[in-house]
Amino acid sequence: MQTHNFDVFLDSDAFVALFLQDDAHHSRVAHMFAHIVSERISIVTSNQVIAETATVLSHKCGQQPACLFFRKSPAVSKCFC
Repeated sequence: MQTHNFDVFLDSDAFVALFLQDDAHHSRVAHMFAHIVSERISIVTSNQVIAETATVLSHKCGQQPACLFFRKSPAVSKCFC
């Protein structure tokens, strides 16, 4: 059994909430991300989560937010699970 050493695995719901200010969970997620950044916690996700997030952002508010997400996502360590 393979184990991974990472601090936080994030799914698309968290990324979508962070990017969409009118999302019901935006404030909570923005606070969580501020804590992650201040504590220098590693963020890990999968290629599927990156793709799903971009798709949801594109459908909800157009390609510009999806492209912005892609430009910012290299700061995330991707786990190829």
